[in-house]
Amino acid sequence: MSHRRAPEGHRVIIRAPFGRDAESVAEILRGESYDARICNDLSDVGEAIDDHAGVVLLTEEALSGDLTALRSVLSAQPEWSDVPFVLLAAPRSSRPLNVESSRLHLFDLTTNSVVLERPLGKASLLSAVASAMRSRQKQFVLRDRMLELRESDAKFQVITNSIDQMIWTTLPDGHHDYYNQRWYDYTGVPTGSTDGEGWNEMFHPDDRERAWSSWRHSLTTGEPYHIEYRLRHHSGAYKWVLGRAQPYRDLHGIITRWFGTCTEIDDIVQAREVLARSREELEKMVDERTAALAAEMESRAKTEESLRQSQKMEAVGQLTGGIAHDFNNMLTGVIGAMELMRRRIAKE
Repeated sequence: MSHRRAPEGHRVIIRAPFGRDAESVAEILRGESYDARICNDLSDVGEAIDDHAGVVLLTEEALSGDLTALRSVLSAQPEWSDVPFVLLAAPRSSRPLNVESSRLHLFDLTTNSVVLERPLGKASLLSAVASAMRSRQKQFVLRDRMLELRESDAKFQVITNSIDQMIWTTLPDGHHDYYNQRWYDYTGVPTGSTDGEGWNEMFHPDDRERAWSSWRHSLTTGEPYHIEYRLRHHSGAYKWVLGRAQPYRDLHGIITRWFGTCTEIDDIVQAREVLARSREELEKMVDERTAALAAEMESRAKTEESLRQSQKMEAVGQLTGGIAHDFNNMLTGVIGAMELMRRRIAKE
């Protein structure tokens, strides 16, 4: 869209107190489709400076008036706005001293100005106005971008403050420049007190060097940050949290920011420690039971061995008894035969 027909910053504000200077300039500008407004004094110029104002065109003689109202308006401009001025200076040969002094006052008020010495041609005037208009349009583009950023930042704030995690961001060098409200609610520290490197003081003394080492490694290599450490709660107790961070890279792969979170995992760590203790106790019980079973099996083996020996001895005893019985029967027959022989011999 042409700056001459832009919805904002399209108007040329004119103040030229002598003769028909104002009407002549306005006629030239209107002939080129510019919206030209002639003002009666500098106070009127100040009132005309709004979002429709694209450039202020003054003759040097106009600066001999009271600059107070104009100074106030220019000082009250929003941060994105710096209305450009085109000053039509009188020829040096005919320039009064008071006009020269007023001109210096304008330079004190604004640095966004261009000075054209009269007499000047139509082309030079239109070129200066067009250049100033383009500069003004860039200011509105900047304003819109700033508004978009503010809206985006507001949305970011709403999102980050609506979740349970503590969220933080850093510059590429690791300088912490943002924490969500959850961080301040959790730690109880004043807003802004942990910016920069102050965050490390919130860690348990035994975890600080380890956390620093891990963070420096991520900053150096660009690798994601992942660590468990103890963070001081607003109650004064240290609680286990999980810290994570991911780098944000531009189209060229260069890290422009780090986005991180802290999530309390104290209950998980405590449960993990209880589970570890339970596992140790279970392993100890298993070892003790295994040893008891081994002792029992050894005792049983000894008992079984003793039983086997007893059974062997019983078998030997039975065998010996049987042999003795058989031998006794044989011996009885022999003794009986010998007794008969003895009797026969006695009879003879």
